[in-house]
Amino acid sequence: MVILDRLPTKDRLVRFGLAIDNVCGLCASSSESRDHLFVECCFAKEVWDIVLTSCGVCYTLTNWEDLFNWLIANLKDKSLRIRILRLAWTGMLYSVWEERNHRLFRRSSRSVDALVNSIKLVVRVKLSRYGKPRIDDVNRQLCLNWGLF
Repeated sequence: MVILDRLPTKDRLVRFGLAIDNVCGLCASSSESRDHLFVECCFAKEVWDIVLTSCGVCYTLTNWEDLFNWLIANLKDKSLRIRILRLAWTGMLYSVWEERNHRLFRRSSRSVDALVNSIKLVVRVKLSRYGKPRIDDVNRQLCLNWGLF
């Protein structure tokens, strides 16, 4: 749904004729679109930056298309880092959308750290299906950052 830009973001709802405010529910600084919500929003950027740093990756988010192309080009390997990045990316999309909905419909919110911890928990649970990761010099810091010990 996210990739196809089919989520009912506020900009899409306005295009469908609904009379609603078009302000991002996470940062309240711009209109809410898929691109803003998952890449441009300061809240989502902070979540994504922490996730990438936890994976030992330096990448600056610019726009949806660049991010998506970067992901396609770089998530082809079967290493532990790539598995974590794939799971973290889908977890980040889900968590940011869920947080947006909680703020909009339940009037409750979580901090960036709480959201990152939630993503890390999901990644750990899903990685547990693969068994214990091989711990070597390359994976040691990665495992520490994601709590895989």
